[in-house]
Amino acid sequence: MMMDGCFVGNITLVDQVYGALASVLKPPLPRCPVLLGKVLYDGTHTGDYLTRSQVARLALNWIS
Repeated sequence: MMMDGCFVGNITLVDQVYGALASVLKPPLPRCPVLLGKVLYDGTHTGDYLTRSQVARLALNWIS
């Protein structure tokens, strides 16, 4: 198991970042489902985690 933490921002900043990304990543399929669905969402993140495959998918989205 590996742990890491990073402060992304308060709820207002995260909402702005999510909105900016959502406007760039047009439907029908978001290009960053892990980022938008697991990292940048409105809610409590206590106990959240990403699997190794989700981390790999997240990394691939930044490369391509």
